[in-house]
Amino acid sequence: MEQHRKELTERINELEEFYNLAVGRELRMVELKKEIEQLQQLLEKYQIYSKRDLSSMINMLSGVDTSKNLTTLSGNVNFTLNSFSVGDVEQTTFCFTDIFNGAPYTFLMFSFKDGYFSSHSDTSVRYTIGDTTVDILEDQAIDIAMKYIQTYSYDMPGGWKVSGFNVTRTAAKLSSTATDSISNVLEPYWDVSLYLNQTYPGSVHGLEVHIWAGSGKVFLCGHIAYLVPENPEVPLFSENTTLNAASETISQPNTVVAVAILIAIIAVIVISIVALMVIINQKRKRANKIWIVV
Repeated sequence: MEQHRKELTERINELEEFYNLAVGRELRMVELKKEIEQLQQLLEKYQIYSKRDLSSMINMLSGVDTSKNLTTLSGNVNFTLNSFSVGDVEQTTFCFTDIFNGAPYTFLMFSFKDGYFSSHSDTSVRYTIGDTTVDILEDQAIDIAMKYIQTYSYDMPGGWKVSGFNVTRTAAKLSSTATDSISNVLEPYWDVSLYLNQTYPGSVHGLEVHIWAGSGKVFLCGHIAYLVPENPEVPLFSENTTLNAASETISQPNTVVAVAILIAIIAVIVISIVALMVIINQKRKRANKIWIVV
């Protein structure tokens, strides 16, 4: 009897949980539809204010499936709907991104919280779209990046140079960035990630090479690094790493140096506070002596 009662209670709890989820989902879908109606009105007003033709974006909102997050492409505009919860707050973002030859450029995004408009962002106010030609294919971009790192090296404290990288995995994606900080003109580039066979000095486990998709020219090479080594057992140095030292001592990684500097700064601050307190106490004692003499 007790066993049947327990099973029945568990079944009732499951049904209640399912009911709450189903009702909550239906209510959320109704709320999303209201947000979409608000967004359509906002876009109609915003196109008057910005003097931009946003009719394609407005049309993309018709018949949107609110039962799930989605991404859809119409012409050169990519539309994404992302609904999520942060604590008890229901949030939604609607983003319209300009896409040319597979690369994303400017975007217009609206955000809602608990069914009410909260913010918007329009990067076309700051940036303009330049030449969107993509002459370099993905495989070509990876080849360019692989050749580039053959002669690439980076410096470590103490005069060490690190080079001779062994790549085990590659990935590439198209993106866009400003050609310079003055004109703010966006052009496409390949973001090529080269993941290495080990963790190199400075906790570097990959290299990121940026290549203009039109000319094939490398304009940036950065590091993919951990704040601390992911696996302490993985050696920081190997036969594939070329180290040219100005001295015979091996310098510590950048993170260790940064921690040492931080500790030194804290020590100086503490000493200064103690010294200031001593001076204040001495002045108080002198003032008390003068008062007694008087």
